[in-house]
Amino acid sequence: MCDDKDYFVQAIGEIVEQAIQRWQLPIAFDRSEIELRDGYVGAGYAKSRAEELELIRDVARSEGLLLDPVYTGKAFYGMTRELAADPRTFGERICFVHTGGIFGLFPKSRELAPLL
Repeated sequence: MCDDKDYFVQAIGEIVEQAIQRWQLPIAFDRSEIELRDGYVGAGYAKSRAEELELIRDVARSEGLLLDPVYTGKAFYGMTRELAADPRTFGERICFVHTGGIFGLFPKSRELAPLL
């Protein structure tokens, strides 16, 4: 199953361990240090809630950054909710990696139109 914590800890762990080995990175890594925050899948895979689409719209308007509604939009939404609950939850410095996904916006055109 690819929707539980154990699956993602395993997958992330393998990626990090392969990178350390491949590039001979002088860092220590322990899978027990991987922390996942879940609960932000919303209505389900590729299904958007109005508040997620509104945030995607607001980020596009204010920053010129287009988040997709399936992955990075939901992740960004989750990050903002976590920060609203506790501004120091991720520490003092945060780096959000936006991996693209502009084409994911096209199927949402009917849902986005009333928000524009």
